[in-house]
Amino acid sequence: MELQTLQEALKVEIQVHQKLVAQMKQDPQNADLKKQLHELQAKITALSEKQVGERGGAYF
Repeated sequence: MELQTLQEALKVEIQVHQKLVAQMKQDPQNADLKKQLHELQAKITALSEKQVGERGGAYF
């Protein structure tokens, strides 16, 4: 996947994550939200790792 595409996908997933966190503040016991948040965190981690791979492991 191209670096720019990865960055856009990561940006979208982080925005969704922020919305879920806000929802969790309103309903902290919601098991479905917790599950969604956990799955999304795994997806964000995977995208981040792909991004590092695309950059050759170089950090700027």
